[in-house]
Amino acid sequence: MVCAKDWEEKVHEHEFGKSSGTIAGVGCWRFARWRSRGVAQGPSANVHHFAGGLNNPRGLKFGPDGNLYVAEGGKGGAISTIGQCEQVPSAGPYTGDFTARISKINADGERTTVVDNLPSSQTNPGLGSLVSGVADVAFIGDTLYALIAGAGCSHGLAGTVNAIIRVNQNGTWTQVADLSAFQMAHPVCESRAG
Repeated sequence: MVCAKDWEEKVHEHEFGKSSGTIAGVGCWRFARWRSRGVAQGPSANVHHFAGGLNNPRGLKFGPDGNLYVAEGGKGGAISTIGQCEQVPSAGPYTGDFTARISKINADGERTTVVDNLPSSQTNPGLGSLVSGVADVAFIGDTLYALIAGAGCSHGLAGTVNAIIRVNQNGTWTQVADLSAFQMAHPVCESRAG
């Protein structure tokens, strides 16, 4: 389990005093004990809402600045590419918009946007309108990278690709890898169970 010590100390002092071991509203040490026993526990009296305003949060990483960075899938949207390209069988037609983002949450639980207007898509309502968007974030040194997994014409967003992006300090981003092109060049063979 990963708990950023400095950030964790700020969280407990802010929310619960020095005697509690919490991170982002979750008892870090309590969770580790619960997970190791494999026993479901009811709500704890010391668990509190720490941060909100997130849209389909995914990957979480602590940055070198001690803040928590959150990949958000977004809300999908109503843009459709029916008639423009091949649709995903069974899950499609997808619809989408540019509602995904990456947020930063400081030790006081305040959320700010690092970068927004990233591709977000959703499956058809019959499948539950499942959302894809920014799937994960990672740091290499002080540089933030993100995995975009809700893009492409087949996902309702013509002119976009699934990619790895580098987030620039001014809130813009630069594509560093086109994962859609890679997958088209290296397709996965279908396996048919016997």
